[in-house]
Amino acid sequence: GKQRGIEDGRAKGLEEGRSLGEDQGKKTAMEMGFYLGFISILESLEKANDGKNKNRNKRFRGKTSQLAKLLKEYPFGESNAPNLSEIQDKIRAKFRKLQSQLQANAPSTESSLSF
Repeated sequence: GKQRGIEDGRAKGLEEGRSLGEDQGKKTAMEMGFYLGFISILESLEKANDGKNKNRNKRFRGKTSQLAKLLKEYPFGESNAPNLSEIQDKIRAKFRKLQSQLQANAPSTESSLSF
């Protein structure tokens, strides 16, 4: 009786934990994919506007390249990587700074995609 209850509880807990982990992993992958797409578009726009408004482009390129570097170093597929949440926080902060510099009124990823 008691032992069977413990085993059943452990099995249900493992299943719920696995399901929750999969859900959180999908949300994080969507968020990081959004940032990668955002950077890809900005880099394309930078190339198209090369030579125009050089002062703004220099500051803009600096922030864009910082975010791109963080994303390239992101340990995709390594859910047990050390400092993973710290890296994610840095990426989110760089994105918000870049969004602010662009004076973009786009919805934040946290509210629109429910991260």
